[in-house]
Amino acid sequence: MSDIEFENYLKDGEHILWSQIPEKRKLHLRGGIIPIVFGAAFLIAGLYVLLNERDYYDLIFIIIGLMIIFASIERFAAYLLTDKRILIFKGTSHKEIPYHRISFVTVEKKKNSDMGTVSICFSYLKKRIDRHSTEYKVKYRNLYDVQDCEKVADIIKAQKDIPNAYDKAREVERMQGF
Repeated sequence: MSDIEFENYLKDGEHILWSQIPEKRKLHLRGGIIPIVFGAAFLIAGLYVLLNERDYYDLIFIIIGLMIIFASIERFAAYLLTDKRILIFKGTSHKEIPYHRISFVTVEKKKNSDMGTVSICFSYLKKRIDRHSTEYKVKYRNLYDVQDCEKVADIIKAQKDIPNAYDKAREVERMQGF
């Protein structure tokens, strides 16, 4: 993806502040190594019983092990910061985070490098299934292998702290019926 392709995702009056397209297709472990070990244990136990006892009910352990492993691996992504939101592109889909929903931003730099991970914590209101009540949800998203990660975090912090951002967020939530 280039900036020209990013422009297809911009809303009227929205401007690109920063973008990054990964040079290499890297995979990241979302929860560290523990989910991989846990998934591998399920996978190995299922394979052992399947091969030794020929019990096909153990396919469930194999499937669960594979699901845990694949769920903990995060694919490469392209990132776009605009003056209104953050867009994270993975494959053919994208996620967006409006700045007014961001609670805090942290940076974890790699040793002897300007590259690192920018972690974003944000919240949003979600209607419950009964449609009569709402609840706050909190999520985290990581921007991996970001060049000049401290500068990117500063851009995000500056955009989230724009005056009246919280009032605008409340107005949007009222208009959406939350």
